[in-house]
Amino acid sequence: MNVHNIVTPSKGTTSYLSFRDEIITIYFGDIRSKVDINIINCRKTHLWNCIACDSLSIKKDSNIIKCNYNKGYDKLFAHIENHHKDYMNILNDRRQSLPSLFNTSSNKAKYIYNHLDNLTSNNLSFNDCSKPKHRLYSSLNPISRNTLIKYHSALSKEVANVIKYSLPPFIGLIIDGWLGANRIFYCGIYAQYVKNGNKQRPLLAICPLVYERDHGAASYYETLKITLEWYGLTVDSMLYLISDNFSTMRSLARDYLHCPFIGCYSHKLNLAVKRWLCNPVRLRLIEKVRLICVKLRTMLNTAHLRELMLDDFVQPLIDQETRWSSIFNMLQRFVRLRDTIILMQNRELDLLMPNEAEYRDILSLNIDMTEMNQFTIKLQQSDITISVARKFFDHLIEKYGEDFNHHLSSEADLILDNNFDNGLIKVINNEENLLTVTEEM
Repeated sequence: MNVHNIVTPSKGTTSYLSFRDEIITIYFGDIRSKVDINIINCRKTHLWNCIACDSLSIKKDSNIIKCNYNKGYDKLFAHIENHHKDYMNILNDRRQSLPSLFNTSSNKAKYIYNHLDNLTSNNLSFNDCSKPKHRLYSSLNPISRNTLIKYHSALSKEVANVIKYSLPPFIGLIIDGWLGANRIFYCGIYAQYVKNGNKQRPLLAICPLVYERDHGAASYYETLKITLEWYGLTVDSMLYLISDNFSTMRSLARDYLHCPFIGCYSHKLNLAVKRWLCNPVRLRLIEKVRLICVKLRTMLNTAHLRELMLDDFVQPLIDQETRWSSIFNMLQRFVRLRDTIILMQNRELDLLMPNEAEYRDILSLNIDMTEMNQFTIKLQQSDITISVARKFFDHLIEKYGEDFNHHLSSEADLILDNNFDNGLIKVINNEENLLTVTEEM
């Protein structure tokens, strides 16, 4: 099909086409036209002729599709999906051959686009556009909150449609949770698949659970089910699930989705390091550093630090409960500030300061945690496979012993299906000939 002879919107129509209508326009003509005689006749007879089939000299009844436009164009799109599976490539070629959409859009479309771009790029709320100061200093024409929400919702649906028609029949899912404003728990759902040799990971939804008062497997299942149906898929379309290693997620994969579960390796490492830090000796050192950092953050001590360090001043840090890396950051900052703390000659701080032996232990602890932090960072890289992660974990188990073995071992309780994990690693390493019978299944 020659993409340079494709149909473009005719007179009497607006310049905006939805994703699906744009595809249908390529193959059947401008379905919205009020002046094209052929389109008017198609609406009257409910018989639509596929332009692409004609160009390929296909003389079959499949050229003519019966479709009542009053009921939508589902049959036309179904014909395209069944007989022209390269429609996405044709659409991309069409878009590249046309002038820039922004240059050919109406002033109203540009005005709406600029507001939406400003909203999303600067992470603004819908209420900001109505604030007097925002309108005073913004070069954009005023827009109401309701209008902005209207077009933002329309844009979200179009983006969802683009994702919907690019998804393959079977995908993997990645789930993560996030506690937002007003203590509302949100579930982030990503699809994962490979297309044309490239890994794709579109965001499908960020939404509260269906049953907000229940964070069990059943609530997650219903949320996933509704989300997948929105994209024309079912729970049977799932090849695997990747999530944190909580019992809820393992139950979701085992009892509801009946699919393999791949636990988050960063989460496993986080649990292992927190267990390792629970050693009484390490806890005592961390508590001592924490008390010093709390004292240093008082107004007078901060002013004294700033006076001594001048341009090199850095604020003491205090660890958070959620991530062990905050403990690592606190220890690193203390090591950097230690000499300056001694120069302060503050009696209260001097009484809390660790002695030389304790300070050597803090340095050793800091070195060990530096290595663990490097592994944490590496696990975030997109090219790291679970085979490489397994080697990281084996190294940590060998070096630090039982505390790490409990969560990072290939036989750990956190792993839902050891055979699946071990088999997957062998496949990644091109060791299919070493697969056991249970791993192959």
